[in-house]
Amino acid sequence: MGRGGAGWLLALAVGAPLAAGGGARGAPGGAAGGLLPRLELGAHGAPGNGAARGFVDPAGRAVLLRGVNAVVKGPPWVPVADEFSRDLSMTDRDFQIMQSLGLNVVRLGVMWPGVEPERGEYNETYLDLIEDITRRAARYGVYTLLDMHQDVLSEAFCGEGIPNWAVRTRSTGKHAFPAPLLPPFTNADEHGFPTRQDCSKLSWPHYYATHAAGEAFEALWRNHDGLTQTWAEMWAHVAERFRGQDQVLGLELMNEPFPGDAYRHPTEIIPLKPFSGDRRNMQKAYDRIAAEVARVDPTRLIFFAGMTWDDLGPGFSHPPGGAERAEHSVLAYHYYHPPQLPAKTHKEASFQFKMNMKAARKLGTAAFLTETCDPICTSQAPAGPFEHVAAAADAYFQSYASWEWKPFCRESEASRASPSRWAEYGACVTGYGPQWDGDEGPPGLPRYARTFAQAVAGTPRSMAFDSMSADKRFFLAYKMNTHIPEPTVIFASPENYPPGQLRVEIQPENVASASLEPPYIYITALPGLRQGQQVNITVTAAPGGP
Repeated sequence: MGRGGAGWLLALAVGAPLAAGGGARGAPGGAAGGLLPRLELGAHGAPGNGAARGFVDPAGRAVLLRGVNAVVKGPPWVPVADEFSRDLSMTDRDFQIMQSLGLNVVRLGVMWPGVEPERGEYNETYLDLIEDITRRAARYGVYTLLDMHQDVLSEAFCGEGIPNWAVRTRSTGKHAFPAPLLPPFTNADEHGFPTRQDCSKLSWPHYYATHAAGEAFEALWRNHDGLTQTWAEMWAHVAERFRGQDQVLGLELMNEPFPGDAYRHPTEIIPLKPFSGDRRNMQKAYDRIAAEVARVDPTRLIFFAGMTWDDLGPGFSHPPGGAERAEHSVLAYHYYHPPQLPAKTHKEASFQFKMNMKAARKLGTAAFLTETCDPICTSQAPAGPFEHVAAAADAYFQSYASWEWKPFCRESEASRASPSRWAEYGACVTGYGPQWDGDEGPPGLPRYARTFAQAVAGTPRSMAFDSMSADKRFFLAYKMNTHIPEPTVIFASPENYPPGQLRVEIQPENVASASLEPPYIYITALPGLRQGQQVNITVTAAPGGP
C-alpha cells in the first residue's frame, strides 16, 4: 500500500480502442453526438508559473492538449479522409491511433490557396473536406486547431502559403528572386513558379533572406492593394463557416510569420520590443483580422505567433484586437534548435517556455506550443530533444502539437522528373513528416504515449512524467475545486503500465478516490473536502503488480 495507507494498487487490463464517440468518461472528449464540448480560457486553467490563462471545459476543469500536426503543402491542400494510408490520410483509423496514444488535438493545415483559389471566391468544397476531418477527429476525442500554414510565403519563393494572386513584390531585373542570394532564376514550371531543380540550390529557409520574399511579407502586413483586409475576410469566412462547431479549438492566423522587408527596414528583424516586426507589422494586421473574426464569431479563440527567433518573448504590446480580446487569445510559439537553444536537458528546454509564459502573462492570454520536433525528428534515442521539450511542457502545464503525423505528400516518377515542386499529391517541401513503416503508427510510436492529466478538477500546481525511469513515474499536484462535478482524468497508457503493474498513490489521506477505465485514471474528490485542498497524485509501474 502507499505511504500512510493512502495508496491504491490497481491492475490495468489491455482493452480494445475506445469506440467512435466514446471518449474517456468525464474527459473533454466524451460529448454526445460525436462532437466535443467547447473549450474556453480561464485563469484557473494554468499554474502560477504558466500563462495568464489556460483551457477550461464546461465543467470548469483545466484541460491539457497533446497532439500532432497534419499539413498538406500542395494541391489538394488537405489530407485524405476516406481511405487510410501511411502517408496521406487523416481517417478514423488515424484518430483511433491518436486516441490510443492519449493525443487529443490535431493542428490541421487550412491552406489559403485551398480556401480562396481566386480573390473573393471561396471554395466551399475544400471547406467541406476540412469540416469532415474535424468531425471525424471529434468522434475520437480530438480537437482541431485550424492553421493557415506557410513557409517562405509562396511557391514563388520556393515555399508555400498564400495564393499566387496575393503575392506582391517590387524586385525585378538583377534584384528578382532569389537575389541577393543567387542570380535571378530564369526557368519556371508550368504554373510560373521556380522549378524544383532551381529551388534545390539552397535549403528552403535561406529564401526568407531574398528581396522578393521580404517585400511580399511586407505587402501582406501593410495592406498593400488591400491584401491584409482580404486575408482578414478569408479568416472571417472560415470563422463563420465553423461557428458553433466546438470541435474546432481555434484559428491560428499564420504559421511562423516573417517580419517583413528586412532590406528596407533592417531593425524589424531584431527581437526586441522597440524594433520588433511583431509590433511594427504583425500586430496591426492581427488586429484587423481579429476584428473581422469577432464580427462573425466573437468567442472564437485566435492563436497568434511572432517571429520564430523571439527567444526572449514576442514583441507584441497587446493581443489581436486589443486587451479586451485577451480572454479569446492564445500566444502560439514553436521549439526547434535552431533558432531556440538546444534541448540537451530539461532545463535548457525550459527557457523557451519560461519566456513565452512571461509574455502570455503580460498580454493576459493563454499559450500553446503549436510545433516542436516529433519523437524521432532529431534523435532516434528515447531520451532525445522531444522528451526534454515534453518534460518542460509538463512543468508549465503547456499544451503542444508535435511535427508531423506523416508525410502528407506522395511523389511519383513523373512528379520527380517534373519541373514543378508539387508532387503527385501535396508537395514534399519545407519540412514534412516521417514515412510510416507499418499501419500501426509513425516511427517512435511509444514515445507519443506520455502520461499526463487531460483534465484537472481544480487548479494545476505541478506535473511531471519521467519516461526514462524504470517505474515510469508520473506526478500531479493540484488544488481541488469542490464545485466541479467531474473527475480529474489522467491518461496512462498500457505501453507504460503493463497489466497488473499500475500503482496510484494519493496524498494526503482521505481526500480523493481513484478508479480505472484503461487507459484512463479518474480521481474523484471525497465528500467534505475543504475547498482548495491540494492533492498529490503519483502513478508508477510497480514490477510484479499487487
